[in-house]
Amino acid sequence: MTILGADGPVRYVSPAVERVLGYQPDELIGRNAIDLVHPEDQSGLEAAFNTALNDPMCIPTVEFRFPHKNGTWRWLETTTTNLLADPRVRGVVVNSRDITERKAVEEALRQSESGMAEAQRLAHIGSWEWDIASNHVTWSDELYRIVGTTRDEFVPSFEGYLAHVHPEDRLRVQGIIVQALANRQDFEYELRMVGTDGVVNFIYANGVVILDSDGRVVGFRGTDQDISARKRLVVCQ
Repeated sequence: MTILGADGPVRYVSPAVERVLGYQPDELIGRNAIDLVHPEDQSGLEAAFNTALNDPMCIPTVEFRFPHKNGTWRWLETTTTNLLADPRVRGVVVNSRDITERKAVEEALRQSESGMAEAQRLAHIGSWEWDIASNHVTWSDELYRIVGTTRDEFVPSFEGYLAHVHPEDRLRVQGIIVQALANRQDFEYELRMVGTDGVVNFIYANGVVILDSDGRVVGFRGTDQDISARKRLVVCQ
């Protein structure tokens, strides 16, 4: 916990700062907290501080990087409470927690997702998942490109998926899905899908069943690969 004056200087720092950031409390007393923050994050912290000053009922939350005494940057998440009018405090109370590990995990996930998206683009393979209880279907960016539609145009449900299946393939696809549900089995099939602009693409689809802890089917996830070039080559031959 840190208590700041109305113009930003540090008036009090709790002893926990040594465990989190390596400083003794008196090393930070009197310094302007915003000046210590990473330059790219100063405006966000200043905005949160001003929001709390202008509206004591508002308790903004902000994330920023603060220097550890060992020279590394630590990510902090803080809430800012204006208690200037409270005679027992007469300051702005900032409660902080170290979220450095969480931010590292988030960045690793973003890198992983970025790499996956690029791999899908190169292989012309899109991924999908269907949650049966909510009837919500999730498509990867590449799958939208393969089918020829957009997030705004696609209804993210099983019915929305079927709407893009070629009419001549729709009944067969429904039958495969119903059988997979009944038998709790994985599946694979070829089909044609129709984009919003009417263009037809040939797709190789496969799915694996998702079971809950009681062995009940709760959904499917899988991939769709664009095999249009191969199919059209066969037709040409």
